[in-house]
Amino acid sequence: MNLNDQDGNVVNFKNDIIGNRVAVIIPFYTTCPSSYPILIFVLSRLQALLGERLNTDVVLVSVTVDPKTDTPLRLKAYARQQKARPGWFFLTGDRENLTKVLVGSHLLLSDNLDNHNHIPITVVGRNGDAWRQFHGFPTPEQLLEEVEKYLGLEKPA
Repeated sequence: MNLNDQDGNVVNFKNDIIGNRVAVIIPFYTTCPSSYPILIFVLSRLQALLGERLNTDVVLVSVTVDPKTDTPLRLKAYARQQKARPGWFFLTGDRENLTKVLVGSHLLLSDNLDNHNHIPITVVGRNGDAWRQFHGFPTPEQLLEEVEKYLGLEKPA
């Protein structure tokens, strides 16, 4: 599925963005006044916790549910506001491809992009593995723990 990143590049979601890395993915849109800014804040904290693993072993992905407003130029400015480092992708595209990515990632329960209802969902996983859903607002530490499970870095109990 091809989308556009915040730099205006056409990217293949599965191959270019995720590849062999662990991904933490959220839906969002830049003008949301309620739940999505909280998820963005969680990812900004997670970005700091990941350190050098970001963009090598792990990617953060924010997929817009408002492609009409969230153009690559707007996403680039938003990413700059969040102090997003390489490895945190903000994606937009045509409604059909966005819907397929969001439904396929279990971030959207309907095949209608307008039915997102500000539901805070975060998924963590890797191509070829099962994906873990978090409903509500997980802490950055909870997400890091899940990422480390996928990376095989989980501490023994």
